[in-house]
Amino acid sequence: MSEAETAEPIVRKKKLKRLSELDSRSVGIPQKPTITLPPITESVERESPIVLPEAPLVKADLDKLAFAEEAITILIHRSGERFAPRSTDYIGVNGKGAEMLFKNGWVPIGYLPRGQSIVTKRKYVEVLARAKQDNVNSNYTQNSGQEDPVNFIERSTIATCAFSIIHDPNPLGAEWLSQLLRQQG
Repeated sequence: MSEAETAEPIVRKKKLKRLSELDSRSVGIPQKPTITLPPITESVERESPIVLPEAPLVKADLDKLAFAEEAITILIHRSGERFAPRSTDYIGVNGKGAEMLFKNGWVPIGYLPRGQSIVTKRKYVEVLARAKQDNVNSNYTQNSGQEDPVNFIERSTIATCAFSIIHDPNPLGAEWLSQLLRQQG
């Protein structure tokens, strides 16, 4: 047998298709359900404030941390309001302000500019994607007779900062962002 016959076959891995641009406004934000408040005589059930400790770090956790440190190019859209700010509100992760990549390396700025293409780390884009605002309206129905009124609390969730991913070298980036935008706050 020759060396070519005993060698392992060459297997080409299928490349994942990468989207060239993803706009955060193209992914719908899930809305929270309407809350019906119980009558005054009944108590309201609340979630437990107990927080369980996390397990020690494993390789999957370290991979997630490395994924969060990857550089991606984004465009933060300007707001349509009058006298709109030229930068975002302060963005930080673990006490460190958002970083931008310049010729001399990563520079912590904290306030990312709007309306221009910038290179920043994925973890700061996650903060932008999670920045949502809940608008709350309350309604009630007045029942006839001596029954108590029924109160309803309607909530609508909107994103506070629209942005587009211009370049993401990781093929898993588009799915990551889509899942992130679909999560409820």
